[in-house]
Amino acid sequence: MEEEMGGLGRPPVMIGGEVERVDGRALRYEEFVERYLMPNRPVLLTGLMDVWRAATDWLAPDGRAPNLPFFAAHFGDSVVQVADCFKREFTDQKRREMTVAEFVSYWLKLSSRKDSSVLRCNDDDESLLYLKDWHFFKEYPDYVAYRTPPFFTDDWLNLYLDSHLIHRDSDIHRDKNEINCADYRFVYMGPKGTWTPLHADVFRSYSWSANVCGRKLWLFLPPCQCHLVFDRNFRSSVYNVYDDVSEAQFPGFKKTIWLKCTQEQNEVIFVPSGWYHQVHNLEDTISINHNWFNTYNLSWVWGLLLRDYNVAKEYIEDIRDICDDFEGLCQRNLAANTGMNFYDFMIFITRFTLGNMILLFHLRHEEGSINNLLTKSRYFITNLMSIRAVASKMKTVGAFAEENLKSCSVENHTAFSDVQKIFEEPEFHDLCSALKRTYESIDNQWEQDPQTRTALFCQDCFKCLKTGSGFLDFVISPTSKVCGPEDLVSLIDHAMEKTKSGCCNFSFPSELFENAGDVRHRRHQTGVLAEGVVAVADVRGRLLESVDRVPEVLQAQAKFGLQHLVCDRRRYDPVHCGLRLLGRGQGLVDGGDGQGLEGRGARPLGQGRAELRDGDVLACVGDVVGEEAAGGTGLGGGGGGQRREEEGGEQCCGSSHRCRTLRAANYSRWLALSCGRGRAKRRSEGGREKRVRKRER
Repeated sequence: MEEEMGGLGRPPVMIGGEVERVDGRALRYEEFVERYLMPNRPVLLTGLMDVWRAATDWLAPDGRAPNLPFFAAHFGDSVVQVADCFKREFTDQKRREMTVAEFVSYWLKLSSRKDSSVLRCNDDDESLLYLKDWHFFKEYPDYVAYRTPPFFTDDWLNLYLDSHLIHRDSDIHRDKNEINCADYRFVYMGPKGTWTPLHADVFRSYSWSANVCGRKLWLFLPPCQCHLVFDRNFRSSVYNVYDDVSEAQFPGFKKTIWLKCTQEQNEVIFVPSGWYHQVHNLEDTISINHNWFNTYNLSWVWGLLLRDYNVAKEYIEDIRDICDDFEGLCQRNLAANTGMNFYDFMIFITRFTLGNMILLFHLRHEEGSINNLLTKSRYFITNLMSIRAVASKMKTVGAFAEENLKSCSVENHTAFSDVQKIFEEPEFHDLCSALKRTYESIDNQWEQDPQTRTALFCQDCFKCLKTGSGFLDFVISPTSKVCGPEDLVSLIDHAMEKTKSGCCNFSFPSELFENAGDVRHRRHQTGVLAEGVVAVADVRGRLLESVDRVPEVLQAQAKFGLQHLVCDRRRYDPVHCGLRLLGRGQGLVDGGDGQGLEGRGARPLGQGRAELRDGDVLACVGDVVGEEAAGGTGLGGGGGGQRREEEGGEQCCGSSHRCRTLRAANYSRWLALSCGRGRAKRRSEGGREKRVRKRER
């Protein structure tokens, strides 16, 4: 076993399961979205790298080891970052720069030392070097080493960076190597024993990693447990799970339950948003890695920016009174620490809003089958409604108040406010063209016959930007401005109304617009889980389908990465599954910050209370005992302990709507509600029934 683990030995943490392994050739894009993207679940995909050039050029004649001389000969002059796996610097490994040729020379010397796994680079220094974050795709665009698997092509981050700078302020984007990242497509190369410390990915993005050669060990911690790897003040986290982790400093670490995965050569792993993970190379390894985000995890990106902003703001709060531009300083610190600030993000979502509107406008007038057009339209409507949901959360942020916008640079403010100028920019045209190609490739992968494949849009998408085309009326008047998130929400609402009521070749069904952007709201029923019902929703608030036994749900904590899971304390001890105990009749709201039930964004609700904010997801306890459906009382105006029967004799908690939905006070938005449900059990033992009711009261 230890030999299989590359000498690491068994992980010193509780392993709750293995990452699912799936043949990627038999998986459709729609299935990948439903099974992994939306539930935010990791998966290991096979069969996607067979035709890659890297799978031949980068391998030695034996087909297993890396072809290091090839890299030295063809890419040796590239200057890259290498991490020293033996030296810690703050929360990461200490890094240095060297050329690829120098790194290859180091690696070959290391391999020749059969008596030691460590190369002594000089008289007083031991190092184990790992080449990381090599922007190979950007540096060698003509050398097509690989094709991004179709499941990962809807990549807003890298599509944007191919035509735009992530920062526009001259004082921020001056140093492109440190802050203004060219892209998030990387090559990693390291000898056996190299590793990456415990972390969650940049921007809380998705990532995918393909092993060209070698084997990797992955340890995954679901988002609902990630607070357990932090100290009491949420200032520092565990660096290495193989260390002797201090229980005094990290009191929750021993409660964590992990997923394990051994990734083999020619396998691709999907890493969801917010999952902390640690990775070890069990053999000499070369991998290709992308970070990316899109409509399904955009809220994770905003959640991270907001948390990091609050930390940066708190850190310098004592100089507010003597600082001429306190908000500007907060935004500059956020850009330096996180890689993006509020204004960068606003520019980003504004341009994706306008790009999706252009594509949707053309689709309204396209010829084709109704089903095909509806399928294509879902891309853009879902994207727009997802952006709208995030922009709605941004409206209350002080950075977009009128007095603070004065500190926003002219470059930044114009980049999201002047819609007409955006339409005229070549960079924006490039972004729209890239979006067009992306959705054409996703759509066409479903068509097996090349003769049936059709372009999604007309050849010249940008004719619509000219006066008289109708597009400006579809979007906004030429003189209007997008001065902040509230204006962006209004712009999307305007376009959606035009889409539903405007003239086009087919009619959009109204349900296409309902909850299109709220990826947490799904049509799944909440099932009867057993006596002592467990209320379940995953990281997106998606209600799980019927599960027959409570232990299966507890196992699903590791398998599905549940964000909201509460259990009846009388029958099962959920502590070992990293779950939070709630009393009957209590609910728990998670503010969407990915911190889980005990995270900073979670607020317990007492019985009879319904203090909800827009966008919150509610999980409530609903115990089913005998004929009673207890718990969830007082939610949405329901009467405490009341019961009502729906069709088929089903019972639900005392809410003002059916169990599947809850109308929050002072909000018109429907929230997903998971609660215990069960069919009435007719019992003849009257005494038993009375005892149950008394206990419930």
